[in-house]
Formats: sequence, C-alpha cells, structure tokens
Amino acid sequence: MSDSAQPAPAPLPGPVRWIKENFEAVVVAFIMALVIRCFSLEVFKIPTASMEPTLLGDARDRSRGGDRIMVNKFAYEVRDVQRYDILVFKFPLDLSRNFIKRCVGLPDEELAFRGGDIYTRKKATDPFVLARKPLPVQENVWIPVYTGGCDAAAFRERWKEASKEKDNWELYQGALRTFASPGKSPETRFAFVPEDLVVYDVDRDRPGIRDNPHPVSDLRIGARVEFLPAPGDALAPRGEFDLTLRHDEGTPHERVFRVVLRPGAPVRVEHPAPDGTPALAELPHTVRLQTPVDVALLVYDGAMTVLLDGRPVHDAVWRTAPPPADAGLVAARLSFGTRHADTVIRNVSVARDLYYFVMNDDDPFPPDRPVRIPPDCHLLVGDNIRNSHDGRAWQRVEVEFIDGTSVFWDRNLFLGEPRGDDLARSAPDCALFLKKSDTNPHVNEVGWAVPHRLIRSIRKPRPRHQFTLAGGGVVVWDSDLVRPLPNGAFALHERDRATGGLGALRRTLAAGEVAGYGPVAPVTWVERKHIVGKAFAIWWPPGRWFRLIR
Repeated sequence: MSDSAQPAPAPLPGPVRWIKENFEAVVVAFIMALVIRCFSLEVFKIPTASMEPTLLGDARDRSRGGDRIMVNKFAYEVRDVQRYDILVFKFPLDLSRNFIKRCVGLPDEELAFRGGDIYTRKKATDPFVLARKPLPVQENVWIPVYTGGCDAAAFRERWKEASKEKDNWELYQGALRTFASPGKSPETRFAFVPEDLVVYDVDRDRPGIRDNPHPVSDLRIGARVEFLPAPGDALAPRGEFDLTLRHDEGTPHERVFRVVLRPGAPVRVEHPAPDGTPALAELPHTVRLQTPVDVALLVYDGAMTVLLDGRPVHDAVWRTAPPPADAGLVAARLSFGTRHADTVIRNVSVARDLYYFVMNDDDPFPPDRPVRIPPDCHLLVGDNIRNSHDGRAWQRVEVEFIDGTSVFWDRNLFLGEPRGDDLARSAPDCALFLKKSDTNPHVNEVGWAVPHRLIRSIRKPRPRHQFTLAGGGVVVWDSDLVRPLPNGAFALHERDRATGGLGALRRTLAAGEVAGYGPVAPVTWVERKHIVGKAFAIWWPPGRWFRLIR
C-alpha cells in the first residue's frame, strides 16, 4: 500500500459548478421560505375598501391594486389579542376565505355601541367603561373631512368668518395672514361649515351616504401657525391663536375644548373635567416668534389630546361612562382664530373619528342593548364602518329541504324571498344561493337557485343569553326559553317539540349562582383558533411601503 497522496479530483467545469452551488442555495432558501410562511410571516393583499382609511383596497387604485400587507402568524403564540389589533382570520362562514378586520370586542365581556364609541364591562353588575383607542391607532383612523389648508377657493367654501370685522385678514399664496394693526379689528375667527361632520362611507361619492342621522363629535382640527413681530417693535411678541371645539352647543351637555398659543408664554388648554366643570391648565411649552409650529386639537373617545409638532404634550380624560341619551344630537362646532396677533396660518385641516353603530335595522347585532361575547371569541369590525361586511352582521341561515337535508349559508349571500332586483328576476320562484356549493345536490350549480317548493324551512339563529356562574363556567340558553323569577333566580326551559315554544323546566339558576348575564347576539363570532395572525406592515405599493399598521 502506497503512502503517496491521491491525485485531487478534476474540478467541475465552470457552468456545472455554478449550477451545483446555486441549486443548493436555492433549495435551502425555498425551504426557509416555506418554514417562514407556515409558521412566522405571510403576505396578503387587500381586495376591498372595508378597512379604509387604514388599508386601501383594489377599488381605490386599480392600476396598482390594493395594499399588500405582512402578517405575523406567531404574534398570538406569545400574547393575547389586544383590542384594536388588525387581524387576518378565516372567515367563520367560509373557512376557505381569509378576511381582515380590526378587533373591537374581546372574549367573555359585554360590549355596547354608544354615541359612536365602544363601551365594555366584564360583569353585568359592573359599570360600562369607554374602550379608548391608543393614540397611534387613533392617528391612523382619522377620516379626512377638510384638507384644503388655506387655499383661497377651498377655504372660502368651508370656513365662514365669525368675527364682526372683515378688514384684518387676507388669503395669499396658500396662507391666511392676520393683522393686529392699529385701526383694525383685534379679533379674527373662522367657523367650520359642519355639513360633513356626520357618518358616511370613506368614498363620499357613493349614493345615500349623507342620509345617516348620526352627527360625529369626535374630531381633529390642526394648523401650522407662525407669529410675526408686532408692527414697529420686533422684540415685542403679543396676541394669541386658538383652536376650539364645542360639543352639544346650546344644550345642557355643552362642552368646550380649546388650546391657546401665545408667543413667549406657556400653552394654555381648556377642557371639561369628568364632573362637567371647566378645567384649565398651562403646559411647560412655549412657541417663539417667526418659528412655525404645528398644533392639533384631538377630541376622541372621551379624552382630549394636544399635539405640538406631532408630539403629544397634553392628554386629559373627561368622560368614561356612556353619554346621556339626549347627548350627541347636535353636530360639534369647530373654529379657530387670533386676537391682537400678526400671524401666518397654513395647513388647516379637519378630520373625524370612526363612529361605531349598527348599520341596518335587521342586523342581528342589537342597537339598543349590550351583548356578551362568548369565551375564546372576538368581535371584528372594519374601519370603513358603513361599507364593511363584518362581525355586526355575520349570521348563518339554515335552509332545510323537503327531503330532510339542510345547508348552512351566509345570510348576506342568501336570497330566500322574492325581490325586485335583476338577480332575483333571473330565477323567479327560487331561493338564490350567491355562492356555489359542491356538497349539496339541491343547489343549482349553474343558476345557484333552488325552487321554493323544494324548501321546507329557512331558519335564522335564535337570540341567546349567556350566564356567567359564580363558581366558574358559563351557561348559554335560548333567550325565549329563559324566565326570570321574583327572587332573582332564572328558570331555563326546554323547547317544546310540537309547538316550538316553552317546554318543561330543565334547570333553575339561583341568584347566588349567577355572577353576570347578558344577551349574546346571534352573530357568528371569530374564534381564537381561526385567527391567522396580526397585520403589522404594508410593503407594497410604492409610496405606502413599510408603513407600520396600527
């Protein structure tokens, strides 16, 4: 046996070596991509406008399509879902489809919409508390109402002069100039024409969007202000500028919110205290002459926030409980103005908050009472409140056929009664299923229609009550089979098979057994197991990429 070294193998030809090395790299990268997609990150496209203004759908700009977002599929393995998170999830009425909405209701709590805001409580005996949005979320969901700045045409259309004199201001080159010269009026004030301070779809061109009766009082007003030296004395600052918002003006519930800027002096704010009395505060912040400052007054979710150059400098809560029934019926009034001040004002803007409400009278989510969300379930709603098919209305219908078989269908995709639109006229005397089904022979795959004579019944889910037991656990029962007893107990009955009404007594819950109870809306909630992940960033199209999703 020889100890001499073996000759080295001949090197592979250049192209073969390149293919071998890169093929291995591609295979490894492909496997890693599959692992990341399955367990960590996934990209989704936004097809509809239901999450505007936060996320844009295809209809906003068809040339480049809707936003592409990145979703963290691992987020809820290490923490619970938080209120106002934006989630991707399996649509509970069709698990083959992915939906994206904002979480507004958490498991095992009671929730109510009041005055456009969300109120929650854990027990029926607890007071309702306003569920305030975090500031980063709020700044993402403002819906623009006025963005014309101080452009002459836009400004004159939407802002009405509220001061008596008209000789102390002018519009030029996209700015509003106010004067404090001798002989001129000391005050200049402009009030916003509030025709748009009502609930409407993000797309204002949709017909019928201005007939909603809900005035919106949660608003944002902002401007860029620069104080100029007083005439004849460059070192003598004077005057003031303010942003003002009034809730329920002229009623017993009137509330005033104001931020006042004065050159060389502390910023002053005015807002109502929780007991309704006015509260004043001076902030350790000042503005300087000839230095523009961006100021914004935000009133939302029972609180007031002041921003200077985009940073919060004051935050005060003025309401946590639901408003009185007769509050919020008058549109809020916005104004801004100066007094004894030479200023240049630019970038005037107004935006309104989301207004949560039940859109249709026949929606299963009750407009006049709270509902209890079952354990391990969530209520998800789109940001585009008037144009979102979401948890307020998801509901199954059960269609039973004469041969004893039945099928469950999305109520919003089922036309069981005659209608006058073209879709119904295309198949008269038929119930229409607006989605193909490959599993039920009674559904016509061609016309998606079933003759009424083949249908025995169409049933919607019954309203139910949930009882939280003092010793732990819950009991859910059909509401029409629950009877309250004089001693605070509840009698739970069976359903009579012959009549469908009240049957024999099944169980009695003593007053001491019940820690809380409330109606469960007959909607289809999103269960924890159907949540895919948390949306956290937009990566496409250009101009919106790498924006964090709040």
